[in-house]
Amino acid sequence: MHQRNFIYLLNQLEKTGFGRGLESALKRAMQASTPGFELVSQYQYGKNRNQIDVCLYFRRSDEGDYSFARYHAFLSDDYDRPLREQTFYVDRPNTVTAKEAFNLLEGRPVYKAIYVKGELVDHQWLQLDFNQQEQNGNYVFKAWSKELQFDLESALQKLGIWELGHANPRAFLLQSIRKGNLTDATFIEDGLEVKRWLHVKPWAGVIEPGDIFGTSLQLVINLPPVQEPKPAKKRKKKPLSNPLKNTHA
Repeated sequence: MHQRNFIYLLNQLEKTGFGRGLESALKRAMQASTPGFELVSQYQYGKNRNQIDVCLYFRRSDEGDYSFARYHAFLSDDYDRPLREQTFYVDRPNTVTAKEAFNLLEGRPVYKAIYVKGELVDHQWLQLDFNQQEQNGNYVFKAWSKELQFDLESALQKLGIWELGHANPRAFLLQSIRKGNLTDATFIEDGLEVKRWLHVKPWAGVIEPGDIFGTSLQLVINLPPVQEPKPAKKRKKKPLSNPLKNTHA
C-alpha cells in the first residue's frame, strides 16, 4: 500500500462528506491489493429523518494507486423503506458531497460552483428530475445557471424574513439553502414569530414557505420568466440491494 495514496484518499473522503469513519476499512482494503474494492456506510442528517446508505467504489491503476471513482447512494425513510437511488461520479472539485446527494435525493436543489481545469467558470442550481431517467437508471440532472436570473437574495428580501436583517443568521440561511438543506426561516405574522420551511424552485421563480408540519403555502416571487431547464451531463443495517454489486470500480 502506498502511504501517500492512502492519505490522499482519506482526505478526499473527508472533503466529500464521508468523514473519517471509513479510515480502517480503507486501509484494510488497500492492503489487500485487489483490482478494485467497495466500502459501505450510512448517514442520517437529523432525528426522525430519511437516511442515506452509500456504496463507494475504488479502482487501482496500472501504477498501483487507487482512485475513488464513484459512489451509489440509496435514500430510505425512517422505517427502512427504499425511496430513491442515484450514482454520483467523483470529479473534484465538482463532486457532489454526501450531504448534497442526500438533499438532491430528497428533491431539493443545490447551488454548485462549476470548475473547469481548476478555474471557476460558473455557479449553477442543480436538481434531479424524478420524471426522467437515463439508461443506467440515474435520474437526469436539471441545471440553471446564474444567467437565468434566479437571484436568491433578492427573492428572500421580498419575504420579510427576520434572518435577513442580522448578519450571522443571514449568512447561515443563505449557505444552508444553497447547500440544499431543509431550511427554516422566521416570519413575523400578526406580531408573532412563525417558523416556516423554505422550498426553493429556481426553474419556476418560486419560493414556497411551508408550515413546520410540511404543509406548503405557495408564495410566488415576481422574478423574470426563466427558460425550460436543460439536462446537465450526466444503515448499520444492510444496505439496500445494489445493482452494481460484484463489479469492480
